[in-house]
Amino acid sequence: MHGFVIHHTSVSRSTNLEAIELAQSGAPDGTVIIADEQTSGTGRYGREWHSPKGNLYCSIITRRSAQVAALSFLSSLAVGVTLEQVFEAHNCSTKNALIRYKWPNDVMVDGKKISGVLIKTKMIGGEIDWAVCGIGVNMYAPPPYAASLHDYIPELKLSNLELLDLMLQNFAKLLDVLETMGFAQLRSLWMRRGHTPGDKIRVITNNNMIIEGKFVNIDTHGAMVLESDSGIPTAVDYGEIL
Repeated sequence: MHGFVIHHTSVSRSTNLEAIELAQSGAPDGTVIIADEQTSGTGRYGREWHSPKGNLYCSIITRRSAQVAALSFLSSLAVGVTLEQVFEAHNCSTKNALIRYKWPNDVMVDGKKISGVLIKTKMIGGEIDWAVCGIGVNMYAPPPYAASLHDYIPELKLSNLELLDLMLQNFAKLLDVLETMGFAQLRSLWMRRGHTPGDKIRVITNNNMIIEGKFVNIDTHGAMVLESDSGIPTAVDYGEIL
């Protein structure tokens, strides 16, 4: 499947944990773990990731040289492009299902989260030895206040493996874009469905500082640049939009 090696299991405690163990044991670039459900799935900051049957839970091992931030943007884009293709294939206009990217790693539909990304890495000498790109997509069983593909396509018959197949095709293409054209091209693609310049945003950083300002852009390192009321720009490397 597009140069990927797929390990499919019905139940996993966490595809990311399993992928990390495989990566540490020398699993090659392109190894993928997919589970029908997770018993201990986690998102950012160790939060529980709602993981019943009916959704896509997968983790992709890559050993390509890349910025960690670039892999986060790449993974979100792979999901977003795949969702566009699924909506179009089912004659569901993206005007009726507005796909947007929320910094740093969420994919939204009509303001509701449909997908999240969690990147784990091992660095050696400032370079990535391996990275695990954990991706979850709500297909049929979203948690409360979230979106799912089934919400927009009631007749959907797509399996998690079929959705994974589509997504891996896009992941591979975007990885080629990153390696040939650099992060700037991925950033440009992300911005087409990302935040709008001038949007007012509040972010809580990893140090529990709250930063408010107008969205300016995404810088060359994947940080979100906000401008304060006094016109001073601040680059936020890590955090969560409130």
